Amino acid sequence: MTQILIVDDDPTTLHLLEKALSFEGYQIVSASRGAKAIEAAHKFRPKLLLLDLMMPGMSGIEVCRAIRADPKLAHIPILMLTAVAVMDQKVAAFDAGADDYLTKPVHPKELISRVKALLARETRPRQPAEARPTGAIISIIGASGGVGATTVTVNLAATLLAHHPETVIAELHPGMGGIALQLGLTPEKSLADLTFLSKAALNHDAIQSAVARHPCGLKLLPAGHDPRMRIGATQLLSSHIELVIRQLAQDFDFVFLDLGHGYGHNNRVALALSHKVLFVVKADRLSLQAAVRQIQYVQQDGFTWQQLHVALVALTPSPYNLKPSKGEQSLHAHQVQSQVCLFIPPIASLTHLAIQQGMPMVLLQPGGSVAYQQFKQALDRILGNTQDKVAS
Repeated sequence: MTQILIVDDDPTTLHLLEKALSFEGYQIVSASRGAKAIEAAHKFRPKLLLLDLMMPGMSGIEVCRAIRADPKLAHIPILMLTAVAVMDQKVAAFDAGADDYLTKPVHPKELISRVKALLARETRPRQPAEARPTGAIISIIGASGGVGATTVTVNLAATLLAHHPETVIAELHPGMGGIALQLGLTPEKSLADLTFLSKAALNHDAIQSAVARHPCGLKLLPAGHDPRMRIGATQLLSSHIELVIRQLAQDFDFVFLDLGHGYGHNNRVALALSHKVLFVVKADRLSLQAAVRQIQYVQQDGFTWQQLHVALVALTPSPYNLKPSKGEQSLHAHQVQSQVCLFIPPIASLTHLAIQQGMPMVLLQPGGSVAYQQFKQALDRILGNTQDKVAS
């Protein structure tokens, strides 16, 4: 029988959680304090840890770090369950090694769904806490080329700047980057330069020297347009990519990875390190259906539906463009539970103006534009529950 360890200092919450999970056939072990939880984890070796964040003495964050630092326990999936609905707390939980995060009160069906998803990922290899990235990593991947994934990446990152200035974008498709051109930057170095360094040389200083700064405060590790980026060099980058991402996550609060499109080796390495994944899809039914297989591939690699999101982009005016509700219906019809968090209508004039001025379009009218509000709401959904605010 699958054993789950529940840790919460509230007796009522413990009772409700025990009742819901026992009804599903799980064997429950409980603890009301952090130190007792670690003792129970060593004694019973549970298949899952359901952990309260705010507890007297040893907090849930501290318990999570202790579990991840112990080689005998580090593989146990951890689901944080807390009444604290603050984005910074969620990021701290993920940084400490949590696999998922639920805000109280939670519906029993959602709880059971998350538990089952995490148990299904139990065999996925896990890095110890000291090796895990510390910043939140969000990957943006286009379901096809030319769908607008780069524009979405730039504007999501720019929306965070007011409250999280330590935000960086990394283009992880060497030789094909366009963000520097879009923002009017002429960087001296790029990811292409890092490709030719040894692994030992891929340290903080080397990577920071390749990060360009935009006047609005946005940081960018550009892909570059180095003619040396042959197939062999691209393959070499695959062995470097994890080191680059981990260092960026050590140096920045939020790391947005522009993955271009496709599901090649470089992208799989990046996705394995990501907390959240956003698929950018053309807003029509055929394009969305074609994207379903890619989304399913990522889900098979261990991501829960709560970590996967979809942005619909209407490239041309059309009465047949899918709206978010219809997009989600189409996804659900294919057994894909990912939510549509962003819909971008045809905005060629605004996009053109942004390129002319070398600015993200959400910053052309900070705080007041429709585009800013759309991207802000998308971040609320990607980084947490819809009631959690990215910016007040």
